[in-house]
Amino acid sequence: MHEKTEKKLRDEADYHRQTKNEYLGEIKAKTTKFEKLDKNNKETIQKEKSKVDSKDLTDTQGWDENLKNSQKTWEKRLTQIKQDLELRLKIEIHEIEERQNAHINALLRQHHDDFNDIKE
Repeated sequence: MHEKTEKKLRDEADYHRQTKNEYLGEIKAKTTKFEKLDKNNKETIQKEKSKVDSKDLTDTQGWDENLKNSQKTWEKRLTQIKQDLELRLKIEIHEIEERQNAHINALLRQHHDDFNDIKE
Protein backbone atom coordinates (compact mmCIF):
# COMPACT_ATOMS: atom_id res chain seq x y z
CA MET A 1 0.00 0.00 0.00
CA HIS A 2 2.85 2.27 0.69
CA GLU A 3 4.10 1.83 -2.86
CA LYS A 4 0.71 2.71 -4.29
CA THR A 5 0.67 5.88 -2.22
CA GLU A 6 4.17 6.84 -3.30
CA LYS A 7 3.30 6.09 -6.91
CA LYS A 8 0.16 8.25 -6.61
CA LEU A 9 2.22 11.04 -5.01
CA ARG A 10 4.78 10.82 -7.85
CA ASP A 11 2.02 10.79 -10.41
CA GLU A 12 0.40 13.81 -8.78
CA ALA A 13 3.77 15.59 -8.59
CA ASP A 14 4.41 14.81 -12.27
CA TYR A 15 0.92 15.99 -13.18
CA HIS A 16 1.46 19.13 -11.08
CA ARG A 17 4.82 19.83 -12.81
CA GLN A 18 3.33 19.14 -16.22
CA THR A 19 0.33 21.40 -15.55
CA LYS A 20 2.58 24.05 -14.05
CA ASN A 21 4.87 23.96 -17.12
CA GLU A 22 1.85 24.17 -19.44
CA TYR A 23 0.51 27.18 -17.55
CA LEU A 24 3.92 28.82 -17.50
CA GLY A 25 4.22 28.23 -21.25
CA GLU A 26 0.78 29.77 -21.80
CA ILE A 27 1.69 32.72 -19.60
CA LYS A 28 4.96 33.20 -21.51
CA ALA A 29 3.18 32.96 -24.89
CA LYS A 30 0.50 35.43 -23.80
CA THR A 31 3.12 37.78 -22.33
CA THR A 32 5.06 37.70 -25.61
CA LYS A 33 1.84 38.26 -27.55
CA PHE A 34 0.87 41.24 -25.36
CA GLU A 35 4.37 42.71 -25.62
CA LYS A 36 4.16 42.50 -29.43
CA LEU A 37 0.69 44.07 -29.37
CA ASP A 38 1.94 46.79 -27.05
CA LYS A 39 4.89 47.48 -29.34
CA ASN A 40 2.60 47.60 -32.39
CA ASN A 41 0.20 49.92 -30.57
CA LYS A 42 3.04 52.23 -29.58
CA GLU A 43 4.26 52.33 -33.19
CA THR A 44 0.72 53.02 -34.42
CA ILE A 45 0.30 55.81 -31.88
CA GLN A 46 3.65 57.32 -32.89
CA LYS A 47 2.65 57.21 -36.58
CA GLU A 48 -0.69 58.86 -35.81
CA LYS A 49 1.06 61.53 -33.75
CA SER A 50 3.41 62.20 -36.66
CA LYS A 51 0.43 62.49 -39.02
CA VAL A 52 -1.31 64.91 -36.68
CA ASP A 53 1.85 66.97 -36.20
CA SER A 54 2.38 67.05 -39.96
CA LYS A 55 -1.24 68.07 -40.52
CA ASP A 56 -0.94 70.78 -37.85
CA LEU A 57 2.18 72.10 -39.60
CA THR A 58 0.40 72.03 -42.95
CA ASP A 59 -2.64 73.76 -41.45
CA THR A 60 -0.42 76.38 -39.84
CA GLN A 61 1.33 77.01 -43.16
CA GLY A 62 -2.06 77.32 -44.85
CA TRP A 63 -3.18 79.79 -42.20
CA ASP A 64 0.00 81.79 -42.63
CA GLU A 65 -0.57 81.89 -46.38
CA ASN A 66 -4.19 82.95 -45.89
CA LEU A 67 -3.06 85.62 -43.44
CA LYS A 68 -0.53 86.98 -45.94
CA ASN A 69 -3.12 86.99 -48.72
CA SER A 70 -5.65 88.74 -46.49
CA GLN A 71 -3.05 91.26 -45.41
CA LYS A 72 -2.16 92.04 -49.05
CA THR A 73 -5.84 92.40 -49.92
CA TRP A 74 -6.48 94.78 -47.03
CA GLU A 75 -3.35 96.79 -47.80
CA LYS A 76 -4.56 97.21 -51.40
CA ARG A 77 -7.98 98.29 -50.16
CA LEU A 78 -6.38 100.73 -47.72
CA THR A 79 -4.24 102.20 -50.51
CA GLN A 80 -7.31 102.54 -52.74
CA ILE A 81 -9.30 104.19 -49.96
CA LYS A 82 -6.45 106.64 -49.31
CA GLN A 83 -6.29 107.51 -52.99
CA ASP A 84 -10.06 107.99 -53.12
CA LEU A 85 -9.99 110.25 -50.07
CA GLU A 86 -7.12 112.32 -51.49
CA LEU A 87 -9.03 112.74 -54.74
CA ARG A 88 -12.21 113.68 -52.87
CA LEU A 89 -10.23 116.22 -50.82
CA LYS A 90 -8.77 117.78 -53.98
CA ILE A 91 -12.25 117.96 -55.54
CA GLU A 92 -13.73 119.59 -52.43
CA ILE A 93 -10.86 122.10 -52.25
CA HIS A 94 -11.38 122.91 -55.94
CA GLU A 95 -15.13 123.38 -55.40
CA ILE A 96 -14.51 125.65 -52.41
CA GLU A 97 -12.03 127.70 -54.45
CA GLU A 98 -14.61 128.00 -57.28
CA ARG A 99 -17.30 129.17 -54.83
CA GLN A 100 -14.83 131.58 -53.28
CA ASN A 101 -13.89 132.98 -56.71
CA ALA A 102 -17.56 133.20 -57.68
CA HIS A 103 -18.30 135.06 -54.44
CA ILE A 104 -15.34 137.41 -54.99
CA ASN A 105 -16.48 138.08 -58.56
CA ALA A 106 -20.02 138.74 -57.33
CA LEU A 107 -18.68 141.16 -54.72
CA LEU A 108 -16.52 142.89 -57.34
CA ARG A 109 -19.50 143.22 -59.69
CA GLN A 110 -21.67 144.47 -56.88
CA HIS A 111 -18.96 146.90 -55.82
CA HIS A 112 -18.45 148.03 -59.40
CA ASP A 113 -22.21 148.51 -59.88
CA ASP A 114 -22.48 150.42 -56.58
CA PHE A 115 -19.50 152.57 -57.51
CA ASN A 116 -21.06 153.33 -60.92
CA ASP A 117 -24.33 154.25 -59.16
CA ILE A 118 -22.44 156.64 -56.88
CA LYS A 119 -20.72 158.24 -59.89
CA GLU A 120 -23.98 158.96 -61.62
